[in-house]
Amino acid sequence: SGDNPSGELQVFAWDGATFTRLTDMSDGSASRGSASSSSRWVAYAASDNPLGTNGDLNQEIFRVDLVNGVWLQITDTTNCTNSQPSIANGGTRILFATDCTDLFGGFNADGNDEIAVWDASNGLDALETSGCSSADPELADDGSLGVYSSDCDGNDEIYSWIPFTGTISQITTTGAPAVNTSPSVSGDGGVVAFLSVADFTGGNADGSYEVFAWNGASFEQLTDGTVLQNHLAARVDSSGGFVAAMLFDAVGGNSVFYVPRPGGTAVPVASGDVGWPDIALDGGQPALFFEGGEDLVGDNVDGNTEIFRSTAVFLPPVDQCSAPFVTIPDNNSSGVSDDIIVSPGLSISDLNISLDISHTYVNDLVVTLEHVETGTTITLIDRITRDNGNPCFRNDIDAILDDDGDRDVGTECANQTPTVLSPPSFIPEEALSAFDGESTSGTWRLTVSDRVSADVGTLNEWCVDFEAN
Repeated sequence: SGDNPSGELQVFAWDGATFTRLTDMSDGSASRGSASSSSRWVAYAASDNPLGTNGDLNQEIFRVDLVNGVWLQITDTTNCTNSQPSIANGGTRILFATDCTDLFGGFNADGNDEIAVWDASNGLDALETSGCSSADPELADDGSLGVYSSDCDGNDEIYSWIPFTGTISQITTTGAPAVNTSPSVSGDGGVVAFLSVADFTGGNADGSYEVFAWNGASFEQLTDGTVLQNHLAARVDSSGGFVAAMLFDAVGGNSVFYVPRPGGTAVPVASGDVGWPDIALDGGQPALFFEGGEDLVGDNVDGNTEIFRSTAVFLPPVDQCSAPFVTIPDNNSSGVSDDIIVSPGLSISDLNISLDISHTYVNDLVVTLEHVETGTTITLIDRITRDNGNPCFRNDIDAILDDDGDRDVGTECANQTPTVLSPPSFIPEEALSAFDGESTSGTWRLTVSDRVSADVGTLNEWCVDFEAN
């Protein structure tokens, strides 16, 4: 911004077009800042005195309202360090690390490394421990949940904390020499990404640092490096659908990338002298922010360490198919199910389903679709009849089901094979719009059941076709 001619360490904010210098330090210290998802609020830690209330220049936590240009000093301590602030979207809650003994009365007499929180309505609260260390705090965007790492059970583990309630949950439970570190939490607190050398899912037998995600019920391993590779960062976006990471490779050098979850494949972003990424969504697509000395866009010929932003990677429409060729059990209401796992976490605006089913007497069949993670379930086909309501005794389905279809599938009984054949497309028994607004990611389960004895068939293939934002 042209107002730091002496080149001192300062904290800046960037809004996509301009830089704003937030500190005015001549010789001070600072730790990484945190911006709210609304871009209005920034929290940072620095030995700064913007309000004249930090005369000893201790490293304190500050909050800035970028819209109104208003600073607030959150902590007021002496001869200690407050660091690693993480701010919620409304700007009214900040989680941070501290070793201060005078944060509030009677706190932390031993000067231990602790996790604390400030709330605009409730003031300060903290977790107090002894003989151990806690670090790496991050607050969910909605302010409901904080995560951190701690060795207070004798090993480095990941924990969650609901501030002002005393509710602490231990996410990882491993033994030495396992290390779990660098937690990051999604906007609603539902997904926690972290680094670990443990083997939670059977995919990390070599004990290298890998990226894992925890969804409240189970672990997912997102990376699989070799003994010469270690991952040094893990950051989950607000939706929980993408995790950014940094890879240190003793042979191939550094790289930054992101992984769609669940079940996604790593998407490379940059390599070389790059690292320490963060991630945000731009129009529903992942964009990475990271530091590096590479000349990635032709503006860093001197190799200085700069901050880069990747262009949002716009994913193609999600269209995935499965061809199980499984037998549909005769006269069995449970039927047969097949799953498609979708990894890009985009917001559904429209969903169509393609079906290829070989079966004599389609009137026997009931077909349902379930999004397992949300529990939303609809009936696509419910025992097809003729226009007059009599059973359709014709064979086979090879059709596209679309809420905007030309005819109702429930009474499509053409004198042909397949009797239900696209084009045209057909309107399902229940509207696929029931899934609109949900994330594409997760398990999509198709179930086909035969409700009458004698005739049998096969689920050959089916597809999900999303329009998503």
